[in-house]
Amino acid sequence: PEPEFGTRSIARQVLRATIQISRSTVQRVLREHKPPRPHQPAKPAMAASAGVTPHHLLTPQRINRIWHLDLLSLQILWFRFTVAAILDGFSRRLLCLRVYRRTPRARDMAALVRRVAKQFGKPRFVITDHGTQFRRQFQSAMKKMDVIPVQARVRAPYLNGKIERAFRTFRIWWRL
Repeated sequence: PEPEFGTRSIARQVLRATIQISRSTVQRVLREHKPPRPHQPAKPAMAASAGVTPHHLLTPQRINRIWHLDLLSLQILWFRFTVAAILDGFSRRLLCLRVYRRTPRARDMAALVRRVAKQFGKPRFVITDHGTQFRRQFQSAMKKMDVIPVQARVRAPYLNGKIERAFRTFRIWWRL
C-alpha cells in the first residue's frame, strides 16, 4: 500500500466495498510474504543464420529500397471507391495515389507498381498485407521485375504501419 494509507484506512475502504475485514486482518495480510516464483530458465536467443544479412524492412537505410503498398476503401454517399497508395519506406513520400471505381485485381496492382517503378526506379522490396490482390499473380509479377514481395504478418500492422498511418491521415483530411 501507499505510505500515507494506514491499516485502518485500508480496512475502511474494503468495508465500503461490503467486505467485512478488521484492521488486524489487514496487518496480517500485509505482513505475509509472497510465495517465491518458480525458476524459469531464460529462453536462448535465436542466432542469425549464417550468410544471411538483415534487410532492414522496418528501418530502411536509403530511399527507394522498400515500398509499402496497401488499399483503402471509401464510401461516398452510395458510391464505393478503392484507393491504392504506394509509400517509400525511408522518406515516407507518397509515390502514388490511385482511385479505382471497383476493387482492383492483382494485375492492376502489378501494373501500378510497374508504372511507379518507371518513374522513381525499381525498389528492392514491396511490403503488402494479405489482400486477395497480393497473392500468387501479384507475387509472380513482382519476381519477374526482380522485386521481392513481402507480406506482413496477420494482425501485425507494425510492418506496414507507415502506409496505415498515411491512410489514417488521409481519412482525417477527408472528413474535414
